[in-house]
Amino acid sequence: MIRVLHSYRGTPTNERPIDAGDYAADDPRLFGLADYLVANGHAVVVDDAAPPAPAPQDDDLIFTTNIGIDERGNPVKVQRRPVTEDTTPFTPPSALSGVPSEPKPKRK
Repeated sequence: MIRVLHSYRGTPTNERPIDAGDYAADDPRLFGLADYLVANGHAVVVDDAAPPAPAPQDDDLIFTTNIGIDERGNPVKVQRRPVTEDTTPFTPPSALSGVPSEPKPKRK
């Protein structure tokens, strides 16, 4: 039994998602990737008698970004929590706002 820690989608699944949750290692919804998911930190092996993992809360969200490959060929990842402090909606500046610039002098 493995526990997929977060929704996974990637090249090995042809971008088909695997939802977070508990699965038998031979579950067809894992596309035969149980060992890959565990080896790459997307899942952990759990005891069959262990209680199911709780559904993730907003505070539990962690973004993982692959930033390269180390000298042994393993992916290097950075994990961070989403920034939630600033709730101000983003308003992009208008290209037409502000003071118009002076026309350039013509060349003679």
